[in-house]
Amino acid sequence: MSSKKQRLEQIQGDWTAAEILISYKPGVKFNVMIFGQADAYMLIYSLWDKSLIHLQEQFMALFLNSKMEVIGYRTISKGNIACCSVDIRLLASLALHCMASNVIVAHNHPSGSLHPSSADMRLNTAIRKALNLISITLHDHLIITVGGWLSMREKGLL
Repeated sequence: MSSKKQRLEQIQGDWTAAEILISYKPGVKFNVMIFGQADAYMLIYSLWDKSLIHLQEQFMALFLNSKMEVIGYRTISKGNIACCSVDIRLLASLALHCMASNVIVAHNHPSGSLHPSSADMRLNTAIRKALNLISITLHDHLIITVGGWLSMREKGLL
């Protein structure tokens, strides 16, 4: 009998584990709605680090509620002249953290090309699949250069 009691005490002991705390403060911080791809581009370009646009790829995300109001944004990564690594877990985590319904992502091409690469297309697929699992829509993926921009949604590439 005492061995069962000792074992139960061991099991019920002082267990500790790592924990992540999340807080949610509802409310739209921006007074910006996205009505179309041009609105998304203008907002993203205004937030972009233009000193790096010819030098280094950057990847940014806009987080939107179901009314397409911007509730947050974040530069997810900065890479080199040819590519940047995107942590999809971080992107999905941020989208969940701010209770987003939609996400618009964007990255620049320092080369000035507005044509999506095969890596861009694979990234679209991976992001869309990951966000769909948590009922969040990848609304668009923009490629940005100094000379213009491309909406993958408008081109039927999403």
